[in-house]
Amino acid sequence: MNKNKELVKNTIIIFIGKACTQFITILLLPLYTKYLISSEFGIVDLVITYISLFVPILSLDLEMAAFRFLVDKRKDIEESKRIITTILFTLTVIAIFCTILFIPLSFFLNIKYKYLIYIVIIMSYFSQYFIQVSRGLGKNINYSISCCINGITTVFLNVIFIPVLKMEADGMLLSMIIANIMTISYLFYSLDLKKYISFNAIRLNYLKEILSYSIPLIPNGISWWIVNASDRTIISIMLSVSANGIYAVSNKFSSLFIGVFNVFQLSWAESVSLHVNENDSNRFISNVINIVLKAFTCLGMLLIAVMPIVFRLFIDDKYNAALDNVPILIVAMIFNVAVGLYSAIYIAKKMTKQVMNTSIVSAIVNIIINLLLISYIGLYAASISTLIAYAVMAIYRHFDIKKMIDIHLDRKYMFKSVILMIVIFTLFYQKNVYCTIMMILIALVECLLNFKYILKLVKLK
Repeated sequence: MNKNKELVKNTIIIFIGKACTQFITILLLPLYTKYLISSEFGIVDLVITYISLFVPILSLDLEMAAFRFLVDKRKDIEESKRIITTILFTLTVIAIFCTILFIPLSFFLNIKYKYLIYIVIIMSYFSQYFIQVSRGLGKNINYSISCCINGITTVFLNVIFIPVLKMEADGMLLSMIIANIMTISYLFYSLDLKKYISFNAIRLNYLKEILSYSIPLIPNGISWWIVNASDRTIISIMLSVSANGIYAVSNKFSSLFIGVFNVFQLSWAESVSLHVNENDSNRFISNVINIVLKAFTCLGMLLIAVMPIVFRLFIDDKYNAALDNVPILIVAMIFNVAVGLYSAIYIAKKMTKQVMNTSIVSAIVNIIINLLLISYIGLYAASISTLIAYAVMAIYRHFDIKKMIDIHLDRKYMFKSVILMIVIFTLFYQKNVYCTIMMILIALVECLLNFKYILKLVKLK
């Protein structure tokens, strides 16, 4: 199977599972905004945000190492067994140690839902590991099904726990715990992982190379968390928890947008890792990057254009203030698409220190701009700082990657996109029906003119 067919096949398989999760996130928004006031939604969003910080730190990002090292050894069962067992053993030891520390410390922690939060962290920790193992072994169908199981379980339990049992925030956390347990159970049995796990397969000498790969990803993960999540903390402290609830709603639509890309990103990371050292890899990588950037820029324009209509269909009126930040965050995610494309190249070449360095620069930029502006322009400071941070990271990574791979971006298309985006932004903030219609027409024409790039993305050669 050639590289294009392989990329398309994996993307379609992964899309089925990830789409389930992403669209369920949007479908749950009416439920959350109806039954939770903005301060409650803000608290839950903050909790989930901090969970996303602690999971990669506690796991030492070993789940990502599992994926990358298994890609190279997936045809060698004995080597795969050593990698899977060694990393699982290490993760289990860490989990036991953390639990021993947490139990006495919990008596001194005045944090609501602290026990549920800790269990969510541990379940997410192991769930992410098994998910990455399935990808590393090339079992993308199992990966996709596990995502569907997680998503369907989450939505079913949220519907039961929140409106029926009136459990509110604790119901959301409990649904996350059960969904992760279901995911772990499914992957363990469907992948027949018991044949890959043996105490005799533990190789502590493997840990040095594995940790040298994974540890630089920790500050990278923290930096990503700062870019993605420091906004929530700063908003909650300097404005209010209710304001964070408003901002959380703004983020849901940009999260859906980047979630669509993340489906492709998973198969892209695998393809680059498998083929990065081949003779024609430069042409393949450069071509895909151009096609993907054009396709997602068009998609971003269209999403901004229809947002005044879509927002009012899904979101309760008390969250109307969230609409203003959505276009800025969508443009930020277009830059995030570029960041993700370049990130796969670093991962493929096992250059995780460069991933760390570029992420740290972006995180610093995000915090400084946010703190400087939030007292003057409120929630706009968070969205603008996120946009600038991703733009800085994308530009930094582009020129750094060009030292290794000859990537040529279509400058004419980039210039045209900037002009069109300025026009769409101007129309968006006029907030009237005629401007919305004009926006949609402009975005549709642009999508039709560039539909060939979307076709190229899925064309089997």
